Amino acid sequence: MLRTIYVGFKLLPRVLMLRHYRRLTLEGKKVDEKEIEEEAEKLLNTLVSLGPAFIKLGQILSVHSDLLPEGYLKVLSRLQDEVPPAPWEEVYEEIKEDLGEEFLKKIKIDPKPIASASIAQVYFAELDGNNVVLKVNRPNIRKEVEEDIKVMKSLVPFLKYIFDESFYESAKAIINDFSSRIFEEMDFTKEEFYMKKIREELNFPDVRIPKPIYATKRVLIMEYIKSHKVT
Repeated sequence: MLRTIYVGFKLLPRVLMLRHYRRLTLEGKKVDEKEIEEEAEKLLNTLVSLGPAFIKLGQILSVHSDLLPEGYLKVLSRLQDEVPPAPWEEVYEEIKEDLGEEFLKKIKIDPKPIASASIAQVYFAELDGNNVVLKVNRPNIRKEVEEDIKVMKSLVPFLKYIFDESFYESAKAIINDFSSRIFEEMDFTKEEFYMKKIREELNFPDVRIPKPIYATKRVLIMEYIKSHKVT
């Protein structure tokens, strides 16, 4: 209950401002894009402060042009890979628990992440003389997400009193889908399976899929391929 009240208190000002800018956009009125982006920054910072589940929700919303004005989409897209990382000491404990000390003797990991998002952080490493990347779940992520999904589901009905019916129904559908899929994303053995499957099935010579090397539920090691984000 206390967590729900806290989250509601933190989000309410941002939600009310979003309603204001969404209404102006839908009515075709002139909107100051810089002003919108400044407000979107406040929303981004609020989501980051609320933890991984809300960061992931913001990441999902960043591709929903049916719900958010363009300025919001631009700012929230940074949540896809530019989230403040969890401390290396805590992440290293997860790596050690999953890989074991003998395996860690064979791999050299750069403690500075090359990317950090809602669920995982990614590190450059060297294994048997080859460049690889390590994808690691954020510490205690499952417990935090389980608790915050309950908070989201208890708060989403209030959106019907703030936004129009279409926004409310879309937001409810997103949160329901999000709550069922996010735990699959935390299991890197499934990601390893699909990476192998895509490598087998994809017949485009100009597209390379990194080769998975080793996976546990919380740690995934894969081939390093220097590349650029498609956007």
